Amino acid sequence: KGLQIVAGAGIYAVHETGGTSRAGSLRAWTTEPLDEPTAFHWLYDEDLPEPAPAADEGPVDSPYLLTPVQREAVRGSRHDPVTLVSGAPGTGKSQTVVAIACDALARGGHVLVAAKSDATVDALLDLLERAPGPDPVVFGSNERRDALAARLAAGDLQPVSEARLASARTDLDRARERRDLLHAQLADRLRAEQMLATPEDGVEGARVIAPALFDPATDLTRAGDLLEAAANAGAGWRARHKVGKVRSLLQALAGAGPEVTVDDIHRCVDMARSARIAADLVAGGGLDIDADWEELLDADNRARRALGTWLAEESRSTERVNRSTLPAVAALATALRSGRSARRQQLARLNDTRLTRALPLWVGTLADVDDLLPPVAGLFDLVILDEASSIDQPLAAVALLRGRRAVIAGAPHQLRHVSFLSDERLHEVVATHGLDAFPALAARLDVRRNSIFDVA
Repeated sequence: KGLQIVAGAGIYAVHETGGTSRAGSLRAWTTEPLDEPTAFHWLYDEDLPEPAPAADEGPVDSPYLLTPVQREAVRGSRHDPVTLVSGAPGTGKSQTVVAIACDALARGGHVLVAAKSDATVDALLDLLERAPGPDPVVFGSNERRDALAARLAAGDLQPVSEARLASARTDLDRARERRDLLHAQLADRLRAEQMLATPEDGVEGARVIAPALFDPATDLTRAGDLLEAAANAGAGWRARHKVGKVRSLLQALAGAGPEVTVDDIHRCVDMARSARIAADLVAGGGLDIDADWEELLDADNRARRALGTWLAEESRSTERVNRSTLPAVAALATALRSGRSARRQQLARLNDTRLTRALPLWVGTLADVDDLLPPVAGLFDLVILDEASSIDQPLAAVALLRGRRAVIAGAPHQLRHVSFLSDERLHEVVATHGLDAFPALAARLDVRRNSIFDVA
């Protein structure tokens, strides 16, 4: 109803046009402690000793349907310092990448998935959304950073209850047990059919070694339980004592002599089980597995969905989201709302793994890694670079330094990153820093010809 005057003070902040160069970002790492080798070291340091062979970590289970070759890539990423995933467009590299990320998360790891372009990040996010799983921290454009800051500041990150997590784990174990049982039954029936088609198979030899197993009254389920107990005995003198006791029980059950090993009995049990099924097949008129196959496919789909659901719950368990880690998340939300210079200073204070414990999966563009993540060597258990044939080495380095292991995925015949650095300038820099004494390293530094995919 009239003129109102409000007196106060205002601050106008101009948009920051400056920034830290890639050279400046990399140079800053020379002041950081690098006590343990990172993925960067594994790619460039020829003097690092080869890691000891890893023990078998069990089968590969994934929320995604994988080919045998993709499963081998997942298995290798569990322990290899650098895993190379190579193939033409459309051959399933990106699906392998997200399966590797989920496998690392299922084993309690922290994962950074990065690419050069927003388009590649969007494709990876589409794949992650096709199956239940953990909610990733997505970064890249200014809009994504603002959305991430708003999400974290809103307090949406809350731990799930122990009961809910336990329920998801129970569902997963049941789904796996059902799938594995159907798989074993179907495999037994197929093996039995093969036995009927090739009667010269080693059945007669098995009857001589372990005759009691072929008696219809013998409990083959009991034999299977004993074999499983022998396989999971562990190590040390107690384990040896347990295996010896189990072996004696197996020999008695099988009617085998003391010279027969557990492995021999294992093969004989498989033969005896197939022989029983073969007899049933003859009596039933042959093998019909259409219904069994459909049931197995359904059980496999249920197991994969249950794994994704459990991963989503586990990523917000009280082990990850708690009073120790939530302050780091709040500090990140504050940093994201600051200018670039202030943001980097605030991120530098987050110099431990509390942030990645609470937020174990990060997906975004390489150009924004320094703006979003503290400069901590080995911050992630695994760093994955997709479409790596177009990624130049300095851009990749800031991510590789933040990971203990790396997966490099790309196509060998796609267009490479092109730099306009001249040969003369390149050789001048190499000579100035004394790198011409290391021909192999100097060759890797030819950034015009070698992407990070070529280096891997």
